[in-house]
Amino acid sequence: MKIESKVCILTALMFLLSFPLFTFATNRVIEIEKDSIISDFDALVKIIEDTHPDPYTNYGGKVFFHKTANSMRRALETADCLTLQDLYDKSSEFISFLQDGHSYINPPAVRNVSSGSDSIVLIKFMYGGGSLIVNAVEKKGAHLIGSRLTGINGIPVEVIADRVAKYYPCENTAGKFGFLSDYFRTVAIYRKLTGNSDGTLSFQLKTPAGETVSYLPSVIPGKAFSGTELARTPQTKEFPSGQLEWRVVDGTMIFRLSTVLSRENFAYQYANGWDFYGDLKNYYRMSGSEMPSDTLAAINGVPSMSETFMDMLSEMKTQGVRNLVIDLRGNGGGWTPITLPTLYMMYGDRYLDTDMSSHFFRRVSDLYLEKINTTIEEFNRRNGTLLKTGDYLIPEEMEDCRSIEDKREGFINSAFCSDEIKTKLRSLNGIPLYQPENVCVVTDNGTFSAAFHYAFYLSRLGAVVAGETSSQAPNCYMEITPFTLPLTGLSGSVSNSMQVFLPGNDSRSKEFTPDIRLNYDEYRDCGFDRNSVLMKLVSLLKKDS
Repeated sequence: MKIESKVCILTALMFLLSFPLFTFATNRVIEIEKDSIISDFDALVKIIEDTHPDPYTNYGGKVFFHKTANSMRRALETADCLTLQDLYDKSSEFISFLQDGHSYINPPAVRNVSSGSDSIVLIKFMYGGGSLIVNAVEKKGAHLIGSRLTGINGIPVEVIADRVAKYYPCENTAGKFGFLSDYFRTVAIYRKLTGNSDGTLSFQLKTPAGETVSYLPSVIPGKAFSGTELARTPQTKEFPSGQLEWRVVDGTMIFRLSTVLSRENFAYQYANGWDFYGDLKNYYRMSGSEMPSDTLAAINGVPSMSETFMDMLSEMKTQGVRNLVIDLRGNGGGWTPITLPTLYMMYGDRYLDTDMSSHFFRRVSDLYLEKINTTIEEFNRRNGTLLKTGDYLIPEEMEDCRSIEDKREGFINSAFCSDEIKTKLRSLNGIPLYQPENVCVVTDNGTFSAAFHYAFYLSRLGAVVAGETSSQAPNCYMEITPFTLPLTGLSGSVSNSMQVFLPGNDSRSKEFTPDIRLNYDEYRDCGFDRNSVLMKLVSLLKKDS
């Protein structure tokens, strides 16, 4: 194996990647001084150029990077008046050229009502079997649950999906279709994608019975959404749904990981002086728990990934449960290093001797150094390098000639887990705590960043990947680097690394297609249940046992 395959990369947090639809500070349209808007657009261009590992290629080269920036700048200069929404729209369009899910700008909290950015279209989809399937709709459209979207305003859905990539960051087809699923989108988004600035939105659908219909969904203000009664696809309750929740279902252990965040990463961030308080608040908000006011108490109140997984494996061993399904659907990422001890728990020395083919090339920028709270001098001291800002940290490729005992000790010493867990890992002496006979990992278009890493590493160790294709490409840009524009305060992120998991000519280097993927008929046979893929897997594993 190569040494670099075990480098712990601190990967992106998807909380920031989602495009929030329900954050409304006010409905007023606030105009901003044009000079401030243009200055912040220029600042964004510089941030991308100085921080991104490859800012030019997808624009057609350095000249066309600046040509595109200049064209969009001119569009802002010639506008009669400008709002924060205008800056967001133009910035998103510029960033979309990167085809990078870790580079984005967040929409303003102040919404432009006249543009429809505050108005919700009451129909939602899931991405399944290569189609967008209605999984939530207002009550009057309940009969359309399970219908496939074929077009909007007569424009084929494939064309609409391709247009998504013009305005929003997408890495592959799953990302394009995924953007149209999972959330109730706004009128402004659909108008942009259809080119219809103020007309009716008509959705063309093919029902489960094969009938083709057109549907005009209702549109409501965002602030009224929470009180709206909706028809939704069913969801079986037998499967675990909470973060780090696990349960045996019909002879198969189901382990739910909804985010790759746990006590370990927050403790590390706290110890190293990183800015993590917002992420900790988001974690508690996601879990539905009240966050303690004391920071250390809040960190200690977050469950431990390694402790929970070890408890789960121990229970499987005691009960003789042979099958494990790790559910990563909708998991937007977090910190890859907190997953690695679980691989050692299941596979022991075989994990340490497996080449994960994971290569990361990081650009060391001022913004990245600010993120990790260090200086270029300290960074060089820690890494034994002589880099300048703007240079790349490129790990040397060399065979790891260490003995297995040295590999094991090196891994455990650097593992993201408590000293107590490290002691237990050492006691295994390279033997798995428990290796399930069958391991499956479930992904969907929302499985991203560190969650995708976990799925990929599991697949390298023999796990079967099931579900839907991730919107994360195996070969892509990686890791958030937060920024805030100085005058308008709009925030976002830009990647700082290049990730290469597969050869460029590999068919799965952009679309990591699962081994088991349900087709439309199989979803229909499961009643379009949101846990259809888990139902299918449990059934298959029961037959094989």
